[in-house]
Amino acid sequence: MNDDSTKNAVEKDLDDLVEEFLEALRNGDCPDMDDFAGRHPEHASELKDILPLLVSMEQAGGERKGDAEDKLPNLEEAGFRVLKKIGGGGMGEVYEAEQVLLGRHVAVKTLRSSSPLTAKRVRQFERESVAIAKLYHPGIVQVYSAGRCGNIFYYAMELVHGKGLDEARPEGLRQTAAIGLQAAEALAYAHRCGILHRDIKPANILMDDSGRIYIGDFGLASILNEEEGDGIFHGGTLRYMSPERVSDGICTVAGDQYALGATLYELISGKPLLTADSSERLAELIKAGDIAELACSEADLTAIVMKSLRKEPKERYPSVDDMADDLRNFLEGRPVTAAAPSVMRRFWLWSRRNPALASALLVAGMACVAFVVALAVGYVRTKHAWRQAKHNADVAEQALQQVFTFVENRPPSTSSTRLLSLLLPYYQYSLEQKGLDDDKLMEARRVIGSHALRTGNYELAEDVYRKMLDLRQLPDVMNKLASILRKTGRNGEADAMQEKLVETYRNSTDSTERLEAFLALKAMAVSQKDNENIRNAFNYLGEMLKAEPQSTQLRYQYALLLEEHPGLFHRRLLPGLEPNAGVILRDLAEHYPEQPEYAAALVRRMTKTLRRKSLDSLKEEDDLTLALSLSERLLATFTNVPETVVVVVDFRNAYIEALRRGQKMSDARRERERLISSLRGRFFSEDTPNELRDALLSMQLQQLQLAVRDKRPADRIVKELHEELNAYHGDRKAEFAEKLAALTGEPK
Repeated sequence: MNDDSTKNAVEKDLDDLVEEFLEALRNGDCPDMDDFAGRHPEHASELKDILPLLVSMEQAGGERKGDAEDKLPNLEEAGFRVLKKIGGGGMGEVYEAEQVLLGRHVAVKTLRSSSPLTAKRVRQFERESVAIAKLYHPGIVQVYSAGRCGNIFYYAMELVHGKGLDEARPEGLRQTAAIGLQAAEALAYAHRCGILHRDIKPANILMDDSGRIYIGDFGLASILNEEEGDGIFHGGTLRYMSPERVSDGICTVAGDQYALGATLYELISGKPLLTADSSERLAELIKAGDIAELACSEADLTAIVMKSLRKEPKERYPSVDDMADDLRNFLEGRPVTAAAPSVMRRFWLWSRRNPALASALLVAGMACVAFVVALAVGYVRTKHAWRQAKHNADVAEQALQQVFTFVENRPPSTSSTRLLSLLLPYYQYSLEQKGLDDDKLMEARRVIGSHALRTGNYELAEDVYRKMLDLRQLPDVMNKLASILRKTGRNGEADAMQEKLVETYRNSTDSTERLEAFLALKAMAVSQKDNENIRNAFNYLGEMLKAEPQSTQLRYQYALLLEEHPGLFHRRLLPGLEPNAGVILRDLAEHYPEQPEYAAALVRRMTKTLRRKSLDSLKEEDDLTLALSLSERLLATFTNVPETVVVVVDFRNAYIEALRRGQKMSDARRERERLISSLRGRFFSEDTPNELRDALLSMQLQQLQLAVRDKRPADRIVKELHEELNAYHGDRKAEFAEKLAALTGEPK
């Protein structure tokens, strides 16, 4: 590269130089006009003509400064009542205003009136409005409208109550990484829409009181496929520019990634990435790409930030999506691609995610090894050796019991179920050596069976429950085994088992056994679609509720019967009980958050309501708010439970459709984008059930179909679908692959 191209790359436009001079003048500095013009020879003659006039205008306006500050733009013809000024940017002022027709407060940005209103600045403002109006993402400030009111160019956008990260600094490395993840996801979405930001920096990333992040000020955004401005170097903030942009004026997604990396570097270290006493010297340092290693106690976070700041764009992440994936891996305690961890480091990361389980497994493993070795032929020869072996057996049994107890109190997952099933023989062996009864072994099997059933591993669950029944005929185990038989199409066998259960325990004096008899009676009635038996079950439940009106499980079952069969019981309500399933379920979900079935039932009820009613006619607004909150908690905590995933996805899709019917298209798009992002973030985990993967693939294919119909860029969606199908091994793989091929024209 020659010197002339380097020099031109850092030259500034005349408009930018005028802004820079005015900014210094208004900040109390008094720049020497000749010196200022001399430092920018490419515009020296124009500056010498303009600067004296600017100084005169500023001095003349000084006496009226107070009046000028109080004067607000008149946008009444555009439907906005401007209330107050709340900020300003490089090319505009920002005001809080009321959108009169809708009665909502918005932020309105206008062109800075004190700057020359050149054709170029008007085009840039219009481009900004068009670019940002195309974006619908929860992490991007939403634009509502844009236009011209008299001589004022403006756009109205979402009013965010927060501060830029140049003022509101995050607390700790994890919050910084979480902020980086939110910003990366929003930025990646903009890139998928074909839009660059080109001025990512702390001041342009807003954080509200809840810690949520919004990227704002797309004032320098550039449509990637727009010929004008593509690859042109102008504007932006030099400190956060990438080497290729400073050297050659190249603006790409890799440049936005670099700027985000520079922002994270500054937030973590508390100082800018590079500093210099002049813009020329700063440009030289940026082009050299010599960046000091980030001083950070988290090696993986350091690796992520430094990878995004590599001098060569090809050495950075392939996309900001990939950077977001690594930030998510860091926050979840998983290995990051920016640093290749050793086997020991992978184990250490796993241990950080599961500290109690890791400790218990370590103790159990050591004790089991010592126990087996001590019992090997030729080793147990003395009483001392036998006492040592017995001690090791005690330790092994206690440690393994801790593992089962720990996993029992955790949300179920495929990997934890597999782990327990592998440990069960060792646990059984240690119990046999100690001569203990079957109680502990039954409890261990109960944990495995419950986790296997909830994660959809019916083969393992059936095997475990049958072994339990071989030892003892327990009614709850009989019901669980019957439910597995029904899920696998063996209704006749299930009916026979539950008929025996009802006959044995219906008149029991034990309330727990009577509850199981009710559940069996209800399951048979539902399976056989027998309304008379459903009424019998309802009457039987009423008898139990008279004896135990405060029982949460009985009230829950009562609410389910009212919800599922309202026509059967609207005249046969039970005295003393709230005859409203929604009220009962809301009370249970709020007071017993550790019981996911209560939350799932309320969410399922709201799904039905949303499909029947419009949002405007919805009277259960509190229930909807609660259901939205509960659905997020369920998906975050019980991602590995297929039935829960189905309930949550159905509800969120019903909510999206309700928003669309209510013509709230931008809200619907935001919700859909949020749901897809949430599902994709869990898609690749080994514990994720195929129900979640099916839901994401279906939604992604719908998105692709819309993009093809509207002739919008879809490369990113296609890439993601290929990644997802490569990791998917469910029954619908051929179906999804065929749909993808039909939409893209690729071979099947």
